[in-house]
Amino acid sequence: MNGNDTAMLVNLIVATWPTGPKGYIWTDVLAELDHGPALEAYRNLRDDSERAPSVARFKAEYRARQASTQPATVPDRCELCDGTGWIECLDERRHRTGCQERDTCFCHAVTPCRCRQ
Repeated sequence: MNGNDTAMLVNLIVATWPTGPKGYIWTDVLAELDHGPALEAYRNLRDDSERAPSVARFKAEYRARQASTQPATVPDRCELCDGTGWIECLDERRHRTGCQERDTCFCHAVTPCRCRQ
């Protein structure tokens, strides 16, 4: 979550439950979370509870919201890198330092994949 989203959500939580944990505590907690599920967690707690939620209660609600927004099937492996984290590519720079025959050379080079691997 970026700084503006964090500050907005901290303000909402502190305004809704002024007797709960202080703003600086919420800032530390919320900074590491995703904005969408965190906002949904706030809305659910606001609508279902009159008492201020603890940080643990908020994180439990956040995890529940996060789980409900994830796709039902997550692919086991990336289609681009097959789970290795690397994609094969042609690297012209290797020809300058390595082999002498550009036309017949099949140098092997890799680049990092965009996936989480």
